[in-house]
Amino acid sequence: MVGALLDTSVLIDILRLNISANQWISQQNIQFGVSRIVQIEVLQGALNKQDQTHALKLLRRFELIELMPSDYQWAVEQLIHTL
Repeated sequence: MVGALLDTSVLIDILRLNISANQWISQQNIQFGVSRIVQIEVLQGALNKQDQTHALKLLRRFELIELMPSDYQWAVEQLIHTL
């Protein structure tokens, strides 16, 4: 079961071999997921086939989560109510 969704910026840091990002994710004891939007953004950043292959390998480590419009609305409401 997915415990948290990863953001594009985290995956980019991992792909760029950022030590802090790689240490952080390796220390987590939860299953991560990625949304379709994150998947597309990460693949869009590939400059060549080698980058694309590397990105796909990373993305396969995480469950693909299909978000519904109500999920986005819930997230917006959480942000509004936190201030």
